[in-house]
Amino acid sequence: MTIAHHPGLSIERFSAALELTQSGGVRLIDRLAADGLVRRQKLTARSVKLHLTATGARAVKDIERARIAAAADLLSPLSSTQRRQLEAMLARILAARTHGQDDLRRICRLCSFDACESGGRTCPVSEAAG
Repeated sequence: MTIAHHPGLSIERFSAALELTQSGGVRLIDRLAADGLVRRQKLTARSVKLHLTATGARAVKDIERARIAAAADLLSPLSSTQRRQLEAMLARILAARTHGQDDLRRICRLCSFDACESGGRTCPVSEAAG
C-alpha cells in the first residue's frame, strides 16, 4: 500500500513509513520482490526507487476493495448524520497526529485514496502534512 501511494519511494522512506529498521525494510522488499509484487529501480549503487509490478497493483486493488467492504459493514448501523459526525471527528484526530511527510506515509498506508478523496473530500492527513 505504501508503495502504491508513493511510487518511487526509497527503501529508507519505505522502512520509516512501516516503522522498520533499514535492514527490516530491505528484507521485506526482498520478499515482496520474490513474490513478484515490487520491483526495484536502481538509480545509483546506493539509491533505489520502489515500484509496484502489475501483480502488486492488482493486489493493492484487492486489499482496498476488502477494506472498503469491511468499513461499510462496520459502519452500516450508523445513520448518514452519524457517519458525517464520525468522519469529522476522525479527520481531526488524524490531522492532529500528522506533522509531516513521514507521518503521511505512515498513516496513509492504512487508507484508500479512492475512499478518502472521493465525493469532493480532501484527505485530512494530506492537508495536515502540508
